[in-house]
Amino acid sequence: MKKLNYCYAVLAQKLSNFAENLAVPLLYQKKGDISSITDLRYDKSKNSVCDFYYIDNKEKRPVLIYIHGGGFISGVKRLRKYYCYEYAKQGFFVMNTHYDYAPQKKFPHQIHQLFKAVEFLFNNAEKYKLDLSRIVLGGESAGGYFCCYLAAVAKDKSLYEKFGIEFQYKDTFDVKACVLLNGAYDYTRLAKNKFFNMGTFLYSFFGMTRKELLSKEKQDKCSYFSPLSFINKDFPPSVVVEASKDLLGEESRELVKLLNSLGIRNIHLIAKGIVGIHGFCLAVKTKEGNRILAETMNFIKQAIL
Repeated sequence: MKKLNYCYAVLAQKLSNFAENLAVPLLYQKKGDISSITDLRYDKSKNSVCDFYYIDNKEKRPVLIYIHGGGFISGVKRLRKYYCYEYAKQGFFVMNTHYDYAPQKKFPHQIHQLFKAVEFLFNNAEKYKLDLSRIVLGGESAGGYFCCYLAAVAKDKSLYEKFGIEFQYKDTFDVKACVLLNGAYDYTRLAKNKFFNMGTFLYSFFGMTRKELLSKEKQDKCSYFSPLSFINKDFPPSVVVEASKDLLGEESRELVKLLNSLGIRNIHLIAKGIVGIHGFCLAVKTKEGNRILAETMNFIKQAIL
């Protein structure tokens, strides 16, 4: 990666994280009876940390693994904690998961890293009374991308070897449902998209320009870049949330088409108003955000029964 491009990506990373930190108070809500344990280290790198949120009781809890977005180059997990609280209030044990950024680390590093996070969760299952037969994956934007990958691998175990993923619980890890918020999934569509800084996001994460991603000569190298290529009929029931004002809205619509073609149960929700802006699905205190959350919660509770 050229030094100038690298420096620009790191600057964009820092500015984006600064803006997200400023936005944290806007989403504030009291956590009430929720217990939280923050910055638990699941692997060696600086950003291999996660938070746990749960209400302490004697029953085994279903699990939500939440993965933040940020265009692959940024993202502050604490901005997502208030969204995660909503699941904890409904009886879920939530792991709010951080990971290494591009351009410092490129694809597929983060996929391997996130399986380390899942492994850490499994290692603590008995301690926190987790029901590992009821795992939900959730994430927005780039987080939705990673959720699709983890779910696809969980449903097709041959992909562990294909991706070279070392994971202790290959035989037991399963995903019962996905919550995919304003996701980005297909590198060819993204390479044509006019979303702000998209060229930087893709070059930082995949190490290829838009032109290279669309080049026929590069397709063998790019064949692993889209999780949609690995979704089969066993993919879990999914909530797909599209933001009405989002330049990435086509990503959600095309995913729904794929799920429908494979006979996979799903619900396609379209958020409007301020929640219709990319990434604003986290604003659950708004009327529209609350509606989307309620419909999402109803779907996944049925999916994990």
